[in-house]
Amino acid sequence: MAVSKLSKQVSPKAPSSLSTSQSFSNKRKREPENELITHTEKKAAKRRKQKKPKEIHDEDLNEELGINVAFSRMDSRLLADYIAQRTLRFGERELSTVELADRHFPENAIQDTSQWDKPRTLENFASFFKHFSNDSQNDPELPKGSPRALVITASGLRAADISRALKNGLAKKGEERLSIAKLFAKHIKFPEAVKMCNTMKIDIGVGTPHRISELITHGALSAASLESIIMDVSHIDQKKRGILDMKDLHMALVDLLIRDEFKVSSTVWNNRIKVLFY
Repeated sequence: MAVSKLSKQVSPKAPSSLSTSQSFSNKRKREPENELITHTEKKAAKRRKQKKPKEIHDEDLNEELGINVAFSRMDSRLLADYIAQRTLRFGERELSTVELADRHFPENAIQDTSQWDKPRTLENFASFFKHFSNDSQNDPELPKGSPRALVITASGLRAADISRALKNGLAKKGEERLSIAKLFAKHIKFPEAVKMCNTMKIDIGVGTPHRISELITHGALSAASLESIIMDVSHIDQKKRGILDMKDLHMALVDLLIRDEFKVSSTVWNNRIKVLFY
């Protein structure tokens, strides 16, 4: 009877002791995993909050001139790689592998301008344009809304500044000024922009990627006469950002560049059109 009574007292406690031990052991095993996940999430959040992507170095940012000097050193291959890396970074969460591949911009479309040794400032924009472009002379035979050159920049304010710089820098005494169209949304409503393209001979169009793409889609702006696209990439704003450093602008720029209007087929760039990075 004593043995039986002792057995009854001990028996119920054994499973309870084992269960507690297992629970404690499992908890100890789970804690490092939870700590690892938390640490990883914190690192990812920190990366997302970084204002400047890691490829941008402070020594390349000349705040006095308002430019990122790194682009002046890049040849065609480096520029194509830079665009691809940025597109992957900005689009990897939202785009499929196929969609990212479709946004690849070919190296052979980019003209190497790394030998041009002047600072890529607003004051030198017209000089750069004349040096690398054949579009510095007025062409009275151009169809309406069909520019020979497009300049793509980050904002309407910057586009207005570039337009003035080109008008003043390209004009020669006794020659008719080039017709330069402002293709941006700030203070210019879309119907007004469409009307301008439909009625105006345009030598050079200067604007933002969103508005230029909208005008092409609408049929108001044509690439039939286009010979060069100049991308205003060196300019930085007060937050030290250029057009390729802001997600919305970068992706809009890439979506513009891969349009069928700039290709001879769905996968082949039109070699008549050269792309210049300023």
